[in-house]
Formats: sequence, C-alpha cells, structure tokens
Amino acid sequence: MKRHTIHLHGRGHASLETMGFAVAHFSHYVHTATSATHGHDILEANFIVRGTARHIIGDTERRCPPGSLGIVHYGQAHSLTTDAEGVELFNIYLDPARHASPILPEPFATAAASLFPSAPHPGIPRGLTSFLQFGDPAPLTHLLSYCLTEQERAASGYEQILESAWRALLISCARQAMADGVETLVADHSRWAPLESVRLLLERHYERAHRLADLATHASMSEAHLCRQFKAYTGLAPFAYLAQRRIDIARQHLRSSNAKVLDIALACGFNDIGHFNRKFRQLTGCTPSRYRATR
Repeated sequence: MKRHTIHLHGRGHASLETMGFAVAHFSHYVHTATSATHGHDILEANFIVRGTARHIIGDTERRCPPGSLGIVHYGQAHSLTTDAEGVELFNIYLDPARHASPILPEPFATAAASLFPSAPHPGIPRGLTSFLQFGDPAPLTHLLSYCLTEQERAASGYEQILESAWRALLISCARQAMADGVETLVADHSRWAPLESVRLLLERHYERAHRLADLATHASMSEAHLCRQFKAYTGLAPFAYLAQRRIDIARQHLRSSNAKVLDIALACGFNDIGHFNRKFRQLTGCTPSRYRATR
C-alpha cells in the first residue's frame, strides 16, 4: 500500500499559518481507492456531514456515518474512502505543536488535550485514531460553516472570531467525549488490542494507584510480557506512560486553573509534592511554578 505525507503548511490556509487552526469543506468528496494512504504534518479531524465513509487505519477500519468525527494524529497513515456517491465533510486542521490552543476551563481542558495532543506526544501509539460520534451533526456543521465563511472573507478581526469558534469546537468535542466516551482505532488491531485496552485504562484512570499484576491480568498476559509489549506499542513502559499522563494532566491544570500546586499533584495521583516536583521537572525541564508563570 502506497503512503505519502501531505504538508498543509504553505497551501493557502492563512489562519493555519498564523494561529494553527483552519477549516476546509468538501461538498462532494469521492475516494473509492483503498490502495493508498496518507498522513499530515499537523493534526487533522474529519467530520462527516452527509453520507457514510470508511476510515481505514492499517488493517482496521471504521464505518463513519453522519456526525462522525475522526481525529488523526501527526503523520499517522490513514485513508478515508467512500462509495461512488461520496460524502459531504469538513476537514479541521490543527497545529498545537507550533501554536497554543485556546485556554479552556476544567474539565474541558483535560478532555480536549487528550483528544488533540501536541506532538510529538510521548506514549501515543503510531496508527492510533480517535473517534467521536455526534448524534446530531447540525450544530457542529453550523459552527464549521461559520469558520469557513470567516476564513474566506478574512475581514478585520476574523482571527479573533476564529479563536472563539475554535474554543467552542474544543468544548463541544470535550463535552461529547465526557458524555459518550471516545472510540479508538489502532492499526494491526489483532496484535495491539490488549495493549490499547491497558493504555486506555491508564489514560482514563490516571489518578488511581495501579499494580502491574492487575494490568497484566487485564491484558491476559504475564507481567514481563506486558511490559515488553506495552513498550513496543507506546514506546514507554506502563508506569512511565502513567507518569507521563499524570504530568500532562498537571500541565493542563497549571495552565487553566489557579489551584494550588499541592492540590494539583494530589488530584493527578501523586502522594507527595516532592515526588511530583521531581517528576515534573524530569519530564518538562522546569518546576511546576515556573511552568505556570511562563504559560
């Protein structure tokens, strides 16, 4: 299967260059070939308005009816295929690696950061795509249509309007994720499904104390085999992944709240402030207080 990377920067999306957010609309998208995949140098989300497509990731695929939002991470190969009638869809282009996302209140900030991580993001497996399913596509369709109009007119103040719309989009996605959950699709599903189940357990319950024996039982593996396979899947050992997840959540709280550092540390699963400070500095290169002050 052929694969290539599509570089969105420099392709006429002015707001992507200046603020890291842009929208494209395809009223009649047809792609029947399944022999080629592509990736992007940014985050891409595909929102289906009308018709049904198939999102293909490696040897795995998902049926995407109206209201489906698929979020593809940086550089991950995928293909969105249709029948001959095609679909109507919006592409949403995000570049949080180069541009700061709008600040959200909790709990939306944490949920949105999980859906739209900056890259490279330690522990996120290659070939992973996240899906939300909106029951009614109309509200998001109206919001994205408004974004497209502002982009095309580029009148005075349009970037400020786009930033507000971007914030509304992130909150809408976070709210949907918290209400109905997030579905993940991983390439080579038969191999990685047990490891993805463990990763999701650690991601969703980062504040809990976990034991390796329990994780191994969850995956139906021995402890040693789980450690080897989990590292092969994510690039991190299970508890290194958990620590990274906890620090990522702490960073969100430091950016979006005025809570005390100690309270944030405890909420993220750390038992004492000293351990939290050491781990935070190890993974970010600065102290929690310095991180908050600079952001």
